[in-house]
Amino acid sequence: MKTIVKSLTGRRCLYDMQKKCCCRVVSIPDHPLLDSLGICSDAVITVENKYKFGGPVLLKIDTATVAIGKDIAEQILVEEVAV
Repeated sequence: MKTIVKSLTGRRCLYDMQKKCCCRVVSIPDHPLLDSLGICSDAVITVENKYKFGGPVLLKIDTATVAIGKDIAEQILVEEVAV
């Protein structure tokens, strides 16, 4: 079953998104591990937690929870969506 999402805001980097925010991936850097983590264009992800002082971002992708570093999160463009 396909989830219908509606864009709420413009594009921002993933690291700028708030906790518990649901967003759709618009653009990702060419990094070999991102696809294996489920982070690809049009993927809908939820920011579970964002650690302070340049720490990692904890993401919920489908049923998986993954952490990515600040440097990669700043290169991923997303837009907030309502599910």
